[in-house]
Amino acid sequence: MKIKNLILFGLTAFVFSSIFSFKYLVSLDSVYYFNESFNDLISKFNLWESYNYPFGGINLILWLHPITYTAGYLGKFLNLDWNILVRLFFYIPSIILSFYSIQKLAKAFDLREKGKFLISLIYVFNTYFILLVDGGQLGIMLAYGLLPLAIESIIKFKFYRTLTVLSIITVFDPRFLLLSIILGLLLSKFNFHKIFKLLGVLVFVLLINFYWLLPVLKLGGVNAPTFVSSLKLVTIKDSLLLYQPHWPYNQFGKVTEPAFLFLIFPILLVVSNLIKPNKFKIYLTFLFLFFVFLAKGESRPFGEFYSYIMDNFPFASIFRDSTKFFPPLLITFSLIISQYYDVLKNKVLLYLIPIFLILPLVHGLLTGLNYNLKGLSDVKEIFNLKKITLDPNNFSRTAYIPEKPQLAFQTEQNQAIDGRVLVNYLPFASDNYGSEDRFNFMLRNHYINYFKSLGIKNLVYFLNGETLTAKIDNPMPEKYFIDKLAVVIG
Repeated sequence: MKIKNLILFGLTAFVFSSIFSFKYLVSLDSVYYFNESFNDLISKFNLWESYNYPFGGINLILWLHPITYTAGYLGKFLNLDWNILVRLFFYIPSIILSFYSIQKLAKAFDLREKGKFLISLIYVFNTYFILLVDGGQLGIMLAYGLLPLAIESIIKFKFYRTLTVLSIITVFDPRFLLLSIILGLLLSKFNFHKIFKLLGVLVFVLLINFYWLLPVLKLGGVNAPTFVSSLKLVTIKDSLLLYQPHWPYNQFGKVTEPAFLFLIFPILLVVSNLIKPNKFKIYLTFLFLFFVFLAKGESRPFGEFYSYIMDNFPFASIFRDSTKFFPPLLITFSLIISQYYDVLKNKVLLYLIPIFLILPLVHGLLTGLNYNLKGLSDVKEIFNLKKITLDPNNFSRTAYIPEKPQLAFQTEQNQAIDGRVLVNYLPFASDNYGSEDRFNFMLRNHYINYFKSLGIKNLVYFLNGETLTAKIDNPMPEKYFIDKLAVVIG
């Protein structure tokens, strides 16, 4: 038992080493809040925010407000850095919750120590969860960690405990409430009495979450983006091999083929069903295959059925990103394999199976991940830009060309604009010639007037390792930048 815990501890320390270091965690999916930004987190409940949108947009993670408010409050009054707070409130809890809740679910199915060890190994160390942490999908990470406990709370139904867990997972990510209900009922013995009691719990869960449900309803609902599913990034091969297709680079749209080592997952699935089969294993296998179909989304085969479900079933559109079905996929798979492993007597296989399950991840981990699980050590230059962009007494925007750094300073008062997004707006797009260089509009003097009309007062340009900065009100920017750019662009 101690050896198994040491293995899990060692793997956690290795895979998530940057989480437990002093490096800055940077990702495309989460914002770095400077101490000046904490006022935005605790001042009021805003439907409109500019942290994730160039000129403002609807806040699509309203439900996380209790957590971000608490983190902002502690940061402001204890003068804590966001790099510490984001670890304390999101990253470390998501890892701890993943271990704790999957063990609780294992206990609900009477798994012993061997089975608990393997189910933890599969649920925590897989391409899906590792990329969630690397990408900084804060709410989804926490919801993933709590999902097995939410399922267990439905299986071992106790009104107040179930109410508490389901309310918390809804705050993390409402989609996981639906996933926990679906899996909780599918893995429970069918019982009308439990269903009615669960409906009573859901009424209270909705009331507790009315702080974000009401504004969303007043807005007429928030439409989930539909383009993700139409890209067909996940194939049936990926879901069958438990492979997140963005592994390991974690760059949206850049998918890779799974290595042959991932074949170990379906092989183990077949073997565990052939050796000591039982009705529950077969039932779990059918559930696994059902979630394989859902996780592939609109990809072939029968992708049109997924499209029909998304378009016609209530609330289905929130699962346009079919990778949200990876958690139930991993849970059903891990339950099947762990039951087989729990009764295994062969000592060689007891050692080999965990190794085979981790082996497919090794190449990606050694190649290196790109964001949080890589981290940043040298951030001095980026932090120095705060001196230029901070203007506590006036509203301003700063344009970053060609793109905004992940640690760019921003508040609602002093906003940061990503150059990659800016060039898509008129009149910049119409002022560009060709498509090779999307910033050649800056060779024409009048671009400064466009910036002024949009409230852009500062300009930061990263050029061949050099950082150029200027105030738009200064008469120098036009000649300064044109001279500099002419050397490069010609």
